[in-house]
Amino acid sequence: MKRKNLISLFLIVPGFVLLAWSVFRILSMRETVETTREWLRETAARPSASPVWLGANRSLDLPEGEPLGMLSIESVQIEAPVFAGDGKATLSLAAGWIKGTALPGSRGNAGIAAHRDTLFRPLRNIRPGDAVVYRSLAGSYTYRVVWTKIVRPSDVSVLDNTVIPSLTLVSCYPFYYVGPAPYRFIVRAEAPGPSPPPQSRNARVQ
Repeated sequence: MKRKNLISLFLIVPGFVLLAWSVFRILSMRETVETTREWLRETAARPSASPVWLGANRSLDLPEGEPLGMLSIESVQIEAPVFAGDGKATLSLAAGWIKGTALPGSRGNAGIAAHRDTLFRPLRNIRPGDAVVYRSLAGSYTYRVVWTKIVRPSDVSVLDNTVIPSLTLVSCYPFYYVGPAPYRFIVRAEAPGPSPPPQSRNARVQ
């Protein structure tokens, strides 16, 4: 009887530890969301406090963990603060802008990564046409999802520069995989371009 109780204790304690850690991560991320919202409001009200990257249209060597903006996808209920860099500490609290890509809201392809078991888990339900909104001190930018793709970690071509202003969201895949996931789930969203002019009824197909 004592042996069974001891085995049960060894099984229960790690479960409680994992649960407590998960709750702590969720609460920390919620606090980061609120802090980033407040930072956006306060800094926007004091233009003199705006960071040096504001208005830049190319990626810069920003300090790891510097707040950049907020990413929102209403269709799948994502609201994530975006910080510079994709290091372990940054991704434990926020989505991370991938250095070497364009800045979100500027021309080119901006890469943003987040964990599959926290902020980006709802990406599994995203669909082409869904709106992706990025808000920063430079303004608010809306993109539309054009495709999703599953790639190997070595396939970094998804982060190549683009002519159309784009957001590329990156997370590990499968979403419920136990241990280091073998693939990456990619979401490409693009800024809507101008509508093509209406075609004349008398126009001929060449």
